Amino acid sequence: MSEKFWYKVARTIVKAGGLPFPITDGLIKFLQNVITEEQANFLLIFKKPSLSMDQIKAKTDLDDAALDKILNELMHNGIVVSAPSRSTGIMVYRLMGPFPGIFEYSLMRGETNEKSKRFAELAENLFEELSEQAQNNIESLSKLFRQAPAIDRTLPVEKELEVGEEEVLPYEELEKYFEEYGEKENGIALIH
Repeated sequence: MSEKFWYKVARTIVKAGGLPFPITDGLIKFLQNVITEEQANFLLIFKKPSLSMDQIKAKTDLDDAALDKILNELMHNGIVVSAPSRSTGIMVYRLMGPFPGIFEYSLMRGETNEKSKRFAELAENLFEELSEQAQNNIESLSKLFRQAPAIDRTLPVEKELEVGEEEVLPYEELEKYFEEYGEKENGIALIH
């Protein structure tokens, strides 16, 4: 496929993310190693970052078996994630942005096979490329990031809190906390 095609795929993925991310040769090379041309072409249907299965089927000619196969491969490689919609309960497939997103999901399984090592090398090369670009363009990048939405925020409590013991909980138990506290004002939950 052409350089223009891969640029379009990279742009689709970058637009799905919440943070500005430059489309560089390193990003395109990373994507070419993480996804196939067929998968890349499929990703172009994500004009919006999240689509239901019905929306996906309306945008592609793939039969159910081929669609399941491509979505499962993309989810395995950390390019797409799925979760039920909070409001409707319908399964939604979300295209991940580069960072945070694809880099973490494609490398977080802790595998040490050749494929994972190659992904890690490509990610490291990309971040070295971005670091150099950032140093050369610090002034314009500062303006860009000032306009970007906050990743998180700190709310001052102004009182002493007792720190309890740390405990690892099973997902099913945590899910109860998220259901109870996750929908509160501003989506803020304190779990201890």
